[in-house]
Amino acid sequence: MVTNTKALRLDGFDLIEPIGKGGMGVVWRAVHAVQGVEVAIKLMSAERAREPHFQAAFRDEVRAVASLDHPGVVMVFDCGVVDASVERWSGGELLMGSSYLAMELASHTLRDMDFRNLQWPGVRAILLAVLDALAYSHARGVIHRDLKPANVLMVRGPDGLRLKLSDFGLAHALHHEGSEQTGSFEHQVSGTPRYMAPEQIRGRWRDQGPWTDLYAVGCLAYWLTTGQPPFFSGDTEKILAGHLLEELPPLDSLIAVPEGFTRWVNHLLAKKTSERYARAADAAFELVDLGEPSGAFIARRSLVNVADADDATMVDAPIIDAPIGSLIVDHGHALGRWPTTDGPARGLPERRVAPIPDTWRTNERAERALSLVGVGLGLFWLRQIPLVARFDERDRIWRALRHVAGANTPVALLLRGHAGSGKTRLAHWMAERAHELGAAHVLRASHSPISGPTNGVARMIANHLRCTGLPRTAILSRIQELMPATGEVDSEQLYEWLALTELIAPSADPDYDEANARVRFANPAERHRVLLRLLQRLAEDRPVLLALDDVQWGSDTLAFAHYLLSEGARTRLPVLLLMTLREEALDDSRLAQLQLDGVVALQGAHDLPIAPLDSAAHGALVEQMLGLEPELARQLAERTAGNPLFAVQLVGDWISRRILEVGPTGFRIKDGEQAPLPDNIHFLLRRRIEGLVGQSLEDPANAALLALELAAALGQDIDHREWQALCRLQGLRPNPALLEAMANRSLAKTHAHGWSFMHGALREALERVALEGGRRKAHHFGCGMMLRTMYGTSPSIVAPRIARHLLEAEAFDEALAPLLAGAEHHRVACDFAPTHALLDRYEHTLERLAVAPDDRRRIQGWIARSHALSHEERLDEAAIYLDLAEPPARAHQHDALVAEILFRRADLMHFNAELAAAVDCITQAHALFQRLNLTEGQARSLTVLGALHHHRGEFELARKNHEAAVILFGTLGDQRLLAHSRLQLAMVCASLRQYDRARALVEQVIVVFERIGDAAGTSQALNALGELHRFENNLGQAAACYERVLRSTSPLSSEQALAMFNLSIVLLAQNQHRQATELMLQSLDIFIAMNQHSFIGLGHAGMVACYANTANWTQLDHHLTGAEAYHADGIVDRDQAELLQRAAQLATHALQRTLAQRAYRLAHAQWTALGDQARADEIAALLA
Repeated sequence: MVTNTKALRLDGFDLIEPIGKGGMGVVWRAVHAVQGVEVAIKLMSAERAREPHFQAAFRDEVRAVASLDHPGVVMVFDCGVVDASVERWSGGELLMGSSYLAMELASHTLRDMDFRNLQWPGVRAILLAVLDALAYSHARGVIHRDLKPANVLMVRGPDGLRLKLSDFGLAHALHHEGSEQTGSFEHQVSGTPRYMAPEQIRGRWRDQGPWTDLYAVGCLAYWLTTGQPPFFSGDTEKILAGHLLEELPPLDSLIAVPEGFTRWVNHLLAKKTSERYARAADAAFELVDLGEPSGAFIARRSLVNVADADDATMVDAPIIDAPIGSLIVDHGHALGRWPTTDGPARGLPERRVAPIPDTWRTNERAERALSLVGVGLGLFWLRQIPLVARFDERDRIWRALRHVAGANTPVALLLRGHAGSGKTRLAHWMAERAHELGAAHVLRASHSPISGPTNGVARMIANHLRCTGLPRTAILSRIQELMPATGEVDSEQLYEWLALTELIAPSADPDYDEANARVRFANPAERHRVLLRLLQRLAEDRPVLLALDDVQWGSDTLAFAHYLLSEGARTRLPVLLLMTLREEALDDSRLAQLQLDGVVALQGAHDLPIAPLDSAAHGALVEQMLGLEPELARQLAERTAGNPLFAVQLVGDWISRRILEVGPTGFRIKDGEQAPLPDNIHFLLRRRIEGLVGQSLEDPANAALLALELAAALGQDIDHREWQALCRLQGLRPNPALLEAMANRSLAKTHAHGWSFMHGALREALERVALEGGRRKAHHFGCGMMLRTMYGTSPSIVAPRIARHLLEAEAFDEALAPLLAGAEHHRVACDFAPTHALLDRYEHTLERLAVAPDDRRRIQGWIARSHALSHEERLDEAAIYLDLAEPPARAHQHDALVAEILFRRADLMHFNAELAAAVDCITQAHALFQRLNLTEGQARSLTVLGALHHHRGEFELARKNHEAAVILFGTLGDQRLLAHSRLQLAMVCASLRQYDRARALVEQVIVVFERIGDAAGTSQALNALGELHRFENNLGQAAACYERVLRSTSPLSSEQALAMFNLSIVLLAQNQHRQATELMLQSLDIFIAMNQHSFIGLGHAGMVACYANTANWTQLDHHLTGAEAYHADGIVDRDQAELLQRAAQLATHALQRTLAQRAYRLAHAQWTALGDQARADEIAALLA
């Protein structure tokens, strides 16, 4: 025990006496040396200071509480470490190097109060105050996890007592889960037993969230009204078992409470997290709405203090004997703003969410009044940068959120500004405010110039579902747990689980196992539809706010924003997209500019320019950051000219260099120190890098600088495994202390799977340092080699990253292959914008290499471009590139390339319904593939040849081609290609009326497609199965297949259009003519929009049948003309023949002889081509 009676100076405070002791250390009363203000200083004991676990917990508490600036959270003034003089003075009880935290001094805690006079207004005031502080901390990602009476302080201020939360030693930061991914932390149990939620007891930190603290609020409400928490007697094991297993005991209140209070508490104390209030705002809203108790009440006994008898009190003072309601000042809690109901409160049938306030300004809090001169340097990097001014921008964002909620439609706001202007801070502040008030679900995504596994909407979803750090199988299990099936699991539910798993842990993940690959996204729309469904789930109770940072580097995010704005209005989805855009970065990305133009052109998208702060606002920011002397603050504001990032980094540089000292009116530059104000932030950041790595940037790079340069080469957000692998490749081992120092100086923030540079400007400064040192090219070449090694089993998905690094390294030859591989990856996914961007870069690289026009690599690029254009149905352009490629390929006898060119030509001809020419071309291609012994080429060409024969009604030839293709695909071992080949064979069998064989093949194919997660293939197979049912007159089963396709496919896809067409035929057979006509017309519109010649004639024939049933002869004439035009292309189909013959019969009965004869002639030609001579002869007799 410390026996020295002389006060000792600890930085700016004089230690007076110990006033409490807890599990972590000791609390001292201290006095601010200049102003004489009493404070509490929490110091780690020597015993705890030697244990890394307690050191980490103490640092976590400092970070948590320092980041919270709220009148309901205990105010912290400074933090630091004990020096040698304090250790000597304490006799070794306080260890040199151990941490301390200086904060407000509390007079009492809730546990110390006498509650004999407590009535409902006091209980409500306490609960609202606690909920208000929790709402604020939860919105900033901090979960307390140890809420109990002893941690609710009573702090006396100028207006009376205020409740404040304290002791965040067990706080869990939701945005910093990286330290708790695996190992013992996964199931670590912590908390106070009488106030612990079930998920805490089970040690499931991934399940913990705001609802965890709200469970403790329920225990606190029990204690306030009954004198004890719900489970309090017996040993710890019995108490924990009560929380986990037992029903809640009756709430036998000592005071009069509103009628719905018990139900309100029961919602807080539900065993399942999904059955509790999701937000503190929701709980506060319903608490206010309870109203007042009815009837008189006489207290029966005093409150019993059994809550946490072993905890230290802040001061050893008499218990206050006064009504609690008169002691706690009503400070206008942000969450206590809803009107109460008149008269007795009603019971609460179910949980409700808080309504969105009219303005974010509602009950705006006053600034904290207490400021101590000369303290706070230790907390500078841990505090959030104040948001000043921007009131018009905040109003506009809030109006957009309210519009989203009211109209059930998405809105995008694009916050445009230059680096350091504060656009990201504004977006995050608004997101936090929306979360705090219960106005929205908030999800965040970030992006960097070289994308990585921590970027984009996929990582945003992983963070939201708390899946980061889990292997693929565990991710699937967690998703199934979070989104359980309501009944028997069907294929749609299974697909959603598997698709989300694929989004979070794609095939490029090092943990990926091909045997577990269950979903293949055929195009971006499939991936985006999965995200849309998840957002629909979230938006069932409140709007969703997506904070998307630096979208100029997020091609897929911009594509998703486009999809969301296009589809969200149709699906009535309330989502607000807050997208930040760095203006100067657009100069390097034509693709980003095109995508942004496309998004802004959509309804619901709006620009929101973010200009530099004006001088008054910037001066206010500088004033609030740190207590600088007025003249120094003025100089700082003037030099940093409205750029918040510049101002923050400059003050941070002074702190890091230890050149500030306390003056009479605040911090000033020490006498004799040189502190010239730099002209720009880049010079300043170089100086900060020097302080971080401990060397001049003019000297040879040490290990710390090299490790940071490598991280900067990787991008803005760093995957820890990639960084470590890259460092090992360079013979380095990253020092954990380096990352800790960056985090402490607010230069980096850690997260699950890695860390991020706090600002893009720092990453760019490191890249510039590496360039000046002649190391940048080697760094990027190393990145490319590392990625190729790490993701070797599935390189195509990371090929664009590999290519980008190799181009930065000026390794142009090596970059060509990954550029083509990346383009092919995006083409297969029908993601055409990045496909063409990569092909543009490929051609530019060929120019850099001065490659000859007839070089093989240039021919490969033309073929790849043609393939992409044909998939976009830009057929004329696709043909031009084949025309460029064929002559040099033939001249240099590149037979494999010639075969590929012929294959592509046949595909274009097939699409244009030039069937005879296509057969000739694909036959030549097949001969070449066969001569070169290229098995896949042979199989693909036989498949196309079979499809051509099928469309020409040459069914036996088609069957032979497809059977040969099935054999060849079987030797390749690709289950997806084999399944597609079998599906083609099944449809030929159906045309041959071999229904049993066709059905068996289709059912096999569906199993394969569902197993490998090929949604497009599953839809095609279901369409085929529906046709088989329809051919056999099983109309109900056919309709079920088509409806399933409609539910699971994109509205503007060929699968959707075919399903509509087929379902309309079923509806015609069931005499539902109006519905059939509407659906048939929709399918024809899609066929025309997609320029699908093979199906447009079919759609016109369908419309002929529909209008014949409704006797609309004018429209029938129009569509009959269309059917005749497309019949000339040689497309043959049984449905077309049936529909036209049925229309002709109806026209005959209506005496529309000319129309009937035209329809009969078309039907006759179809039946003849199909080889059904009996049907053809029947029509011929009618025409005679």
